Amino acid sequence: MRYTFFIWILSFLFFSCNRTNPFVPKNNVLEVVPSFFVQNILLENVQAEWSNATVSTTQLLDSIQKQYPHRIKISTFHLNDWLSNSTTQDISDYLGGYINIPVGAANRHLTFNTINQEDNRIWMTPINWFQSIDQQINQESSAALAMQSGINERQEAYATVYIAYKKPFASNTRLSLYVVRDSIKHIFQVDASPSFFHKNIFTNIYPDSIVGVPISLHESNDLGTIASYTFSPLDIQSIDIYNYKLVAVLHEANTDFRKRRIINVQDALFGGIKYWDEK
Repeated sequence: MRYTFFIWILSFLFFSCNRTNPFVPKNNVLEVVPSFFVQNILLENVQAEWSNATVSTTQLLDSIQKQYPHRIKISTFHLNDWLSNSTTQDISDYLGGYINIPVGAANRHLTFNTINQEDNRIWMTPINWFQSIDQQINQESSAALAMQSGINERQEAYATVYIAYKKPFASNTRLSLYVVRDSIKHIFQVDASPSFFHKNIFTNIYPDSIVGVPISLHESNDLGTIASYTFSPLDIQSIDIYNYKLVAVLHEANTDFRKRRIINVQDALFGGIKYWDEK
């Protein structure tokens, strides 16, 4: 009798309690807001095969990426050689222009405390790249990026960028997608050995404008919100997936070129998934 009564009490408590689970597990990591928004850096730089500084600049970029593993994304624009395209001039004009190359911009932030009096600029010479990166990389970003790409049911190439954030952004927030290529053997590179290869060469941009596509990030949620945007179709007819990367760039549009900063950036090989970075 006591045993029957005990079972009855347990059954009553079980069925009378609110069985709503406050924690709903997610099967897809891209649906889970990361606990920390890691700040990555996009180093946009301009080089040329007719410049005798290109080989040493490429070596410098390698050392920067080794010092900050997985945190530095690179897009190299070429000027007035067989690797150049119209976007090289577009990015120069968009960020205020430069006089000589090589130059680079680290998340398009204004420089300060620089060597050779390069303060209050977007473009800077290689001697100041490490310092500009150090000034930014240990801060938490206001947004985190992840990315997934592949072929959809219409047999079109696509890339979906996921953006996690907590506080609303201004209406001038933009999203761009760069396509960069590695392992390009040089043809006319000054002072280069026959074994020299170009890396991280900018080849294309989506949409077809340096200004980017408007992205709405207006919600406010202390627990975080995830927005997404899909670029499709992508032209991958001539893409070697082993040498091409997609670089998602979340940035601000502004009438003042000094305020066109990059909020965060992420890269991934085509056909894969890049999850949220971990601190």
